Amino acid sequence: MCSRLNGYPERLWTKNRPINPIFHPEEYLYRRFHSKSIFNGQLLPTAFRFPNCSVNRSLYSEPFDVLLHDHPKYAGWGVAKFTVEQASISVLSNTGTISFQIVHKPVEYNYSHSEILHSASGEIPVDLSNSLGKKFREKLVQKIVVCREATPDSN
Repeated sequence: MCSRLNGYPERLWTKNRPINPIFHPEEYLYRRFHSKSIFNGQLLPTAFRFPNCSVNRSLYSEPFDVLLHDHPKYAGWGVAKFTVEQASISVLSNTGTISFQIVHKPVEYNYSHSEILHSASGEIPVDLSNSLGKKFREKLVQKIVVCREATPDSN
């Protein structure tokens, strides 16, 4: 039997483990980023895209697991970390409040996989490509720690 699936070690495989919806506020979340997403050591808001902004949770992974364990596609990419509490941001809009929270969404080869999701208090669906998403991204990048710089020659 192969000991790696999609570049991930067996310790990350979901197997039959249930979803764990409980996140400790101080639990770290890890995200990979391209060299174009950093300037002067600061991650840019463009490193985050919605919907379905993926992260790995530290309870089940290590920071460099977001790089698919040396998968060639991510050679030279960087790794950033921030806490669940730091990502639990609310943004006010003219129709209500947009809240962001982390949801555990394991995939077959990555039990730690989670997503930053949003919900709105108003009735109108929210498109996060607009200024509301930008406000969230700008708030979050101020709190991020870069664990590994991306190299400029990365893909």
